[in-house]
Amino acid sequence: MGELRALIDRATCTPTHAFIKQLDEHGKLLRCYTQNIDSLEKRVGLETAFVQDEDAGDSADSASKRRKQTMDKKFTRAVQLHGDLDTLICTICHTKCPFSHKLALEFREGTPPPCPRCKEVEVIRGIVGKRSQTTGVLRPDIVLYNEMHPQGELIGSLNEYDLKRRPDLLIVIGTSLKIPGIKRMIREMSRCVHDSAQRTQRAGAGKVIFINRDEPPRGWDDVFDYFIEGDADHAVNLLPIHGDKAALNDGESSSAESGQDPMSITRICNPVMSIDRICNPPVDHVPRAKSTAKKPKSLPSILPPAR
Repeated sequence: MGELRALIDRATCTPTHAFIKQLDEHGKLLRCYTQNIDSLEKRVGLETAFVQDEDAGDSADSASKRRKQTMDKKFTRAVQLHGDLDTLICTICHTKCPFSHKLALEFREGTPPPCPRCKEVEVIRGIVGKRSQTTGVLRPDIVLYNEMHPQGELIGSLNEYDLKRRPDLLIVIGTSLKIPGIKRMIREMSRCVHDSAQRTQRAGAGKVIFINRDEPPRGWDDVFDYFIEGDADHAVNLLPIHGDKAALNDGESSSAESGQDPMSITRICNPVMSIDRICNPPVDHVPRAKSTAKKPKSLPSILPPAR
């Protein structure tokens, strides 16, 4: 765990993180839901906290100087579905503390560090003559498989709120589609996005894009409208914020220079469209075509082969 903490400290934000941040800056991002625990979304500038602090008042009284927490469902820009490695939590008293370099070294030695709060309580109990209690150890504040998220109800309320806002575009990037909760969330969002197309009667609205190195498993044909096969950092070049020809050409040249395999799109309903075109489609209405094929066929590569 200490080595993982060190790797995260050395990690840098990717073009995909920058792309999501650009969507937010242009007012196109409803919310980002991430399974990552590296907090790179926070590092790129997306707020991950669930509540924001506000000054309780300007009074000189100490009680009035306390900060109160208020809930704003639009405040959180990135929801960390599996927690993060920024903090540690006690297995007994659930006290949280920052995942410092000192604690990371203790993890690297092979022994989880004891909870400082539990140790403090143990000392006090010894002074007053009470018997000792079990001292907890610190563990990363992340959600492991089959564990319940401590903020599950809050995340559920945010998800429900987002669905009521009728999003018209869903981009799913780099997930295995194997976690039950994630699968259910994606399907619910996809239905909501496709329903929005019927309500708005706008061309290009109601699209679901899946970007991944592997094809989606069977049973997802009615969920995704676009499948972009390849690395996410190169695939986002197909989805520029301002979809001009120069931006697409830049993506082509960068892919060729880097030696990456060209991107390909599977089961596409329309020609390649930029995020700007998808979010601001023309007035003409084009009904969404539903594919009847059991397995989509790959179309020719969008980018030229690397030289």
